[in-house]
Amino acid sequence: MSRKVRGKIKENSIKYVIKLKWIKPLKRGIYYKTKLAEFIPLVSNYELENYKVKKRKNNEKAMVKARVFLPEFMHLAKVLGFERDGRKKVLLYSEDGEAFSRILVYAVVRQTLRSEIKKNILKEIIKKLPYLEVRYWSSVFSRYFEEYRNIRALYRPARAFKEVYGLDG
Repeated sequence: MSRKVRGKIKENSIKYVIKLKWIKPLKRGIYYKTKLAEFIPLVSNYELENYKVKKRKNNEKAMVKARVFLPEFMHLAKVLGFERDGRKKVLLYSEDGEAFSRILVYAVVRQTLRSEIKKNILKEIIKKLPYLEVRYWSSVFSRYFEEYRNIRALYRPARAFKEVYGLDG
């Protein structure tokens, strides 16, 4: 599968992109370094190389948006095989759809957790969860976000995830 783009043959590979943007800091006693993660599925290699991810048509950029806690999110992304783009904007990309779904579920549920112990338990749950369940939860989160277009709308399905896997107590 290849196509001709401006005289060159480009491989038509699909990548999954996570774009990290600035977000207003949390109003807690403890300072957390946070960013807004936009999960953008199915980006062509050409769009990624020419940085046209932000200029997609019909404003259908993000499948889900979530507040992420930067050091632990970057560590998990590295473990799951995401690569960081070397430009000024922070872009993480991978060709692995399973890793994309896993980190999406982690980001949505993590923004509702406060306990450090539960945060570590969530990491282990996400790594060991069967792919079918990961796909189910990522589709639930994306449907909620598509319907309401709000980060807070994701709190209810995240609470359901926490109850199912014992993180609610």
